[in-house]
Amino acid sequence: MVRASGAGAALGAWLLLRAVRFDRVTRLVQVLVRSGRPATSAKVADLVSAVDAGARRLPVRVACLERSLAVVLLAWAQRRAVTWCYGTSIRPPLRLHAWVEAPDGRPVGEPDDLGYRATRRILPDGRDGIA
Repeated sequence: MVRASGAGAALGAWLLLRAVRFDRVTRLVQVLVRSGRPATSAKVADLVSAVDAGARRLPVRVACLERSLAVVLLAWAQRRAVTWCYGTSIRPPLRLHAWVEAPDGRPVGEPDDLGYRATRRILPDGRDGIA
């Protein structure tokens, strides 16, 4: 069941990102993130694990943007909210990355030294951090 819901969320994110302009996806994320109760750190980790497990079964590439959006969608389906971020690499060459964070601001399912700086952070409490 967990793997299936993660796969469904990953596929939904993959389709959404190919059908809708990114600015509209971002507005959707703002609505979804603000409509649920903040997820605990443990819940965010469970959501990321579910998406990762489900995404491995899909015949499409689920990269960081699809993965992070899938976590937002899965959290919303469970009436929870996570912090959604995207940003750029700290050191050259320039790379883009997207991720979700626990309530304490720690990236979930990412290396300890993420190596990226958030240029946008959409938080469950209604704040929208744009660098």
